[in-house]
Amino acid sequence: MTEDELFEQIVERGELDMVLDKEGYDSIVESVINDNIDIGGLDLDQNTEGQETHLKSRFDEYVARVPQE
Repeated sequence: MTEDELFEQIVERGELDMVLDKEGYDSIVESVINDNIDIGGLDLDQNTEGQETHLKSRFDEYVARVPQE
């Protein structure tokens, strides 16, 4: 699972849950990463903490993609 694929999942979940704040976004990032570890899309040997940090830094990109209402 690439970071861009993870980001697409985050955007999809954010649209469904109508999340527009940074705290909610960070929660989605953590949830998507954990879900992918659980189903085998990510391996704990990968740098999942680094991916999480980088994905959390993409909040502005996320807000630009998610409809505001």
